[in-house]
Amino acid sequence: MGKILDTLIGDTDTLDDRNFKDFDHSSEDISSGPNTLLQTATVNNKSDMLQVEQAILSGDIILLTVGPLTGVKENKVLKFLNEAVQKVNGDIVRKNQSEFIITPSSIEISRKEL
Repeated sequence: MGKILDTLIGDTDTLDDRNFKDFDHSSEDISSGPNTLLQTATVNNKSDMLQVEQAILSGDIILLTVGPLTGVKENKVLKFLNEAVQKVNGDIVRKNQSEFIITPSSIEISRKEL
């Protein structure tokens, strides 16, 4: 199995930071890209909530961080996001106190850790 992985992704013993690209926090044009994107987002206010809702409705996978919040309560944010997820028959899981994973209907999130 190790030989197959080495063939597919190279020698795994030599993986280091040079093998990975830095995360680009700037906006990008994704209009001609794949149908489903994996996005990261932070919700701090109502405007952020609306942007995340749009990504949910577009069928994207979202790694979400909530807070610190200004002008909105956490339970309101969670209710709003749950409603958006339900609209697309998606899935949402709380990873820890402030992080969530949101997926479209085509992807179910396992509740078991590997």
